[in-house]
Amino acid sequence: MLPRLIHFAASEKYLFHSSLASLSVNSDLSSTNLILNGVTITGNVIESNDLNTDLILDPAGAINVVDTNLSAGVNLLISGSSNLSDVTITATVTHTNNLTRVGNADITGSTEIQGFLSVSGTAQYQNIRIEGNKVSSDTGIVLSAQLTRLVIFNDDLIIDQGLEIQGNLVSDDLTVRTQATGLSIFVDDILVQENFITTTLSNSDLELRANGTGRVNITDSFVVENDITISGTTTLLS
Repeated sequence: MLPRLIHFAASEKYLFHSSLASLSVNSDLSSTNLILNGVTITGNVIESNDLNTDLILDPAGAINVVDTNLSAGVNLLISGSSNLSDVTITATVTHTNNLTRVGNADITGSTEIQGFLSVSGTAQYQNIRIEGNKVSSDTGIVLSAQLTRLVIFNDDLIIDQGLEIQGNLVSDDLTVRTQATGLSIFVDDILVQENFITTTLSNSDLELRANGTGRVNITDSFVVENDITISGTTTLLS
């Protein structure tokens, strides 16, 4: 015998307890506690019945939260694509896939990026502005390493303007086009300090050499306090 259907008028209300294999509602359904196959609806709470079972909302269209806020008191896992307008996050966010954002983002706390950060436009970090391959600032740019560490340039460094170094500069190859000013300059075995040039190794000679057929010209008075030894030909004007 086929099961018979029970019809209720839309304007009537009934109070009963029942267990149904299938329920089709064409109008309003009011219940204080509705237990379905996988979920239970009590008041304004929808929860899964089985322990450690996900609650899945899978509509035929989109899920729209209109004129109210969506609050997640526990972890929120989004497996697909999501379009968000204004979002306020006060806890930790773990993002594992691509993020496409249009508009501004204000971050007041710390942000840790373990992979690559790709910026197609201009990046502004406080006083530092990065645009293409250019780093600029309205104030000075400070390159600082922690404690005894060094700031290392693996490629050539070209500076068109002045360079001020408050500590030590270590370089295998340094070319100065205009002027170098410092308390002391060490070049291999040579020390340039104040108004004298000297060698730093014990008993090593200081050699002045001209390139090719060039000469070492001394245009002012030349005072020798010790012995002078000339191995080649020397021309004295006076």
